[in-house]
Amino acid sequence: MKKKILTRRFFASVFLFSAAILTINAEQLVVEEKTGGVTSYYLGDSPVLTIEDNSLVVKTNNANAEFSLSDVSKYYFRSGTTSVPDSQEVCPLMSVAGDEIRLSGFSTQTLVRVYKVSGQSVGAYRTNEVGSLTISLANFSDGVYLVKTNSSTIKITKR
Repeated sequence: MKKKILTRRFFASVFLFSAAILTINAEQLVVEEKTGGVTSYYLGDSPVLTIEDNSLVVKTNNANAEFSLSDVSKYYFRSGTTSVPDSQEVCPLMSVAGDEIRLSGFSTQTLVRVYKVSGQSVGAYRTNEVGSLTISLANFSDGVYLVKTNSSTIKITKR
């Protein structure tokens, strides 16, 4: 129990320190998973980052996502809307903005599946010729959904 409290305090203090230094020019909150999946949130959507029950939880005005702490490699703030590593290799990126899930940097024709939390499939999509895809949530009913690619899975809540 004491270790859990100390871990939460550590993550909270790192987050607050990071936020105090980096939010001046930051435009995105980025969560990187150990599997290589990258999810970003636009700061204009007012993301709130918390740690609950061994999960990193990101809540925005439009959706929620939950990541197991053991699966998170790192999270940070980033300025700009795109990022290309020095190796000129584009990292896959999945983000939620408004009523849309946006994916970029994936291979051409990457399969993206959306499931209700009950396990029912509600859609299967493929990225386009440049590895991008936008999925509209406008016709989805309110609830919890899983968005799965070959490299990561995120949980979102549509309100």
